[in-house]
Amino acid sequence: MKVQWTEQQEQAIKSFGRGVTVSAAAGSGKTAVLIERIIRLLSDRTKGIPADRLLAVTFTIDAAAQMRDKLSAAFEKKLREDPNDTWVLRQQELVQLARISTIDSFCFDLVKENLDKFSFTGGLKILGDAERELIFDTAFEQAAEELCADDPELYAFIDNFFCVETGEDHNPL
Repeated sequence: MKVQWTEQQEQAIKSFGRGVTVSAAAGSGKTAVLIERIIRLLSDRTKGIPADRLLAVTFTIDAAAQMRDKLSAAFEKKLREDPNDTWVLRQQELVQLARISTIDSFCFDLVKENLDKFSFTGGLKILGDAERELIFDTAFEQAAEELCADDPELYAFIDNFFCVETGEDHNPL
């Protein structure tokens, strides 16, 4: 069964040589359009774009995994249509090396890969919620103490809305 694309979807799929932003409601076919666009780009041997040079950034881990799975399935389908297409076969192998990830994972990798270009010497990791809260609470407490060192009334005002020691919100009502 051949997919019937809307005019806007077809325009996004066929627009080569520049970036395209696809913004639409959930379930409207954004991922399908993106997959079709990528498959057409990577399957076209005249364009000569190696699949391992692909960067696709999504918002969720599930979306990234689905994209990788759908790309693999689309290449398998193309190979069933023409099992002797060595370009598509090679692309199917290379797509496993493509950068398909969430935006936060991509940014984290980008920082890690370029860390040596800066004078940063500490370790690097993504904080969990508990660590993030502890660091925030400690920084908030230190800032409140410094800000209010000479003004106990200001400290009392801040402490009225926040538990400075724990960082928990006070409910003044």
